[in-house]
Amino acid sequence: MIFNEKENKWLTSISEVEEVNLSGTKDSADAKSVSMLNYVEANYHQLLDDCVSYINEIVANPIKCKLDVQFIDIGLNEWGEHSEFEIFFTAESDYLLWSVRFSCSEAEFRKDKPAAPFALSRRNW
Repeated sequence: MIFNEKENKWLTSISEVEEVNLSGTKDSADAKSVSMLNYVEANYHQLLDDCVSYINEIVANPIKCKLDVQFIDIGLNEWGEHSEFEIFFTAESDYLLWSVRFSCSEAEFRKDKPAAPFALSRRNW
């Protein structure tokens, strides 16, 4: 892991995603963020399926193609406890940057219970 002092975050990767950003201080990544990182890596494909299902419940034109994950933010975009992560991706069928935010308690990460998607965003890419 490498600390980015300018953006005050840790940068790492997992087997399928080159850029994963974690909260923390210059001394170390936040322990809860590291727990979430392990959870995300262990449940990666299920989380992508959850992203598609969540989006398809909300938007009129469902995503029917493969997702290309751009990056994942863990413990960075939230208020209070570090209990959220957000997956940012593009889809072959459009020119949008999508993201789905998940919430899960620290105890759930350790028990491999599913994280719950609760927020969606999309931007022009």
